Amino acid sequence: MRRLVTRSVFAAMAFGASLAVTGAGSATEPGKNGRIAFAATAGRFSQLFTVEPDGTGLKQVTHFGDSNALNVNWSPDGKRLVFERDFPAGHAGIYVMIADGGGLRSLTRNTKKGHYEVIPAYSPDGKKIVFGRGVCSTQNCNGPRDHGGLWIEKVDGTAARRVTPRLPTGPHGDHFYDHAQFSPDGKRIAFVKRVGDDRAAVFVTSAHGGKAKRLTPLSVGVDNRVDWSPDGKLILFSDNYQGVDVFTIRPNGTGLRRIYRATDGNYSADSWSPDGKRIMLVRGARGTISVCVMNADGSGLRQITHGLNIGNDGGSWGTQP
Repeated sequence: MRRLVTRSVFAAMAFGASLAVTGAGSATEPGKNGRIAFAATAGRFSQLFTVEPDGTGLKQVTHFGDSNALNVNWSPDGKRLVFERDFPAGHAGIYVMIADGGGLRSLTRNTKKGHYEVIPAYSPDGKKIVFGRGVCSTQNCNGPRDHGGLWIEKVDGTAARRVTPRLPTGPHGDHFYDHAQFSPDGKRIAFVKRVGDDRAAVFVTSAHGGKAKRLTPLSVGVDNRVDWSPDGKLILFSDNYQGVDVFTIRPNGTGLRRIYRATDGNYSADSWSPDGKRIMLVRGARGTISVCVMNADGSGLRQITHGLNIGNDGGSWGTQP
């Protein structure tokens, strides 16, 4: 199986990939370990599921017949899910719902073709959402009017403001912001900046915007998403070059550490457990993609889903019992 590489919707379009291979991002809230939410193909489209961390109690919580549900993120109180919904007509929006699938509500007002709002994540107080917003006017998303950036808005979809500046696009490599998430104290945002198909790095910026600090070299790369540890001391990520190993790094860019070396497949680290002792990740091996959990030191790997076609966008570990 080829390595797992996920991108924003705009980047996926730019490289001719399916809209279903986008990445998520969400900080794990401190608390008791609850259910894990993730996306998997069910019929024609990708749907959202939740499961206990031991693999029991699997539930399908969306049943869309016209769109893909992706990039799911738990609310801090464990009662709601926020996610991206991609439509074949050429647009994507942010939706929220109760964790059992009820109370579905859209936060995206612009449903025109070429408008994308993607990869949402809650703030720690549950009052705001950070997400990616982009406009694609051309087939490859690299024309002069194509652009994307990170935005923050209230949970009712109002008062949106840009956090990052626009990045240039063009024939020498498209540039994208991906996988944004708040730090546990709500003061900072970690995200992935992509340059071209493979080059990417982890950055951190103030939640108010401003100059971002690069934490990892482009030579390491970043696959899938990043996640803050519940105590805010570490950021979890996977590389995307040699085997997709799992790493942690401090928010100031020091202490880079490989906690798991991939030897039997490709691994994309997705989420800390709320108690900070375990990690949820996605493994691609022998033609299948599965949800796995392991200890935070890289030991005790265990596969918890079987027979599902898990989406590359990963999942989120919440506090809901």
